[in-house]
Amino acid sequence: MRTWMLVVGTVLVQSPIAILAQTAAQSPPLGSSESDSKDLPPATDEIAQWIKQLDSDRYLPREEATQKLVAARAAAFGALLEVANGDKPEPADRAIWALQQGAGNDDENIQWQAHTHLAQIKDRPLIVARSLLALAEIQHRRAVTRILAQGAKIMEPGVNEVFGRTRERQIVLDKEWEGGDGGLEDVAAVRNIRVVFIRGADVTPKGIVKLAKMAQLQQLLIYGIKLDDEQVADLKQRLAKIPFVDFRRGALLGITSQQNGAKAVVGSVRANTAAAAAGLLPGDVIEQLDGQEVGNFQHLTSLISKHYAGDEVTLQITRGQETLTQKIQFGSW
Repeated sequence: MRTWMLVVGTVLVQSPIAILAQTAAQSPPLGSSESDSKDLPPATDEIAQWIKQLDSDRYLPREEATQKLVAARAAAFGALLEVANGDKPEPADRAIWALQQGAGNDDENIQWQAHTHLAQIKDRPLIVARSLLALAEIQHRRAVTRILAQGAKIMEPGVNEVFGRTRERQIVLDKEWEGGDGGLEDVAAVRNIRVVFIRGADVTPKGIVKLAKMAQLQQLLIYGIKLDDEQVADLKQRLAKIPFVDFRRGALLGITSQQNGAKAVVGSVRANTAAAAAGLLPGDVIEQLDGQEVGNFQHLTSLISKHYAGDEVTLQITRGQETLTQKIQFGSW
């Protein structure tokens, strides 16, 4: 009687991800690992012989071949995938087990290659889903390392020290960002990001649209990027899947709102800003900006968003029973 080997158990997947289908295909360049340099990989004919022995009538040759294929690591992954998708149950199970040993290797490059092959196995949806999640996690770690080296900042959840509001986990790209448009591909691979704040970074619409891939992104703030109205409209259309996209040309007044009523009422004034220099005070109501009537605070924000840092405007303000006129020069974010 032929002896069978107990193989892979069922793996439960916590949650699906939106980009499962493309993760395995987008493998970053992989360098040689230290472990690979110690020994030359086995020859192709050796691997072929071990693969053949997976279907031996005797248990010991099958077991020895399995262990040798595990030791061969990446050199055997292609052949193992072919067997895993074959029609012979035990060789297929042994091949999957060998690939899973590669996925558990300490070397991340070997992990990536093993999971890439596991993600291509047919009729094993749980194994595929687990490997796609693992690939996304590896891609995430690599992307985080690269974007931090290029000047990005990752802000953990907390309270905004300037405005006193709750802050979601976010990525900030400012003038220190050196990744350009190309680096935004890595930004899009970072997981669990709710907000991306682009503030004067050297990027273009061609790169910004890559952020539409971020499944959990709720807010995209684009400040200080020189785009005309047509470019802004086109960009917002292409980013329509993101719930909130806010574009501002970079002007900063430096106030918060009391968030009530139909008027633009100043809630607080940030130190060392245009508002502070102009002497604005909490409780002031901004009635006009350059002669244009101002509605609520959201309308004021929209008007300011059309200006660049350094622009000068005139505000009409109601303070108590007084009506004041004040020229200001916008600062920058």
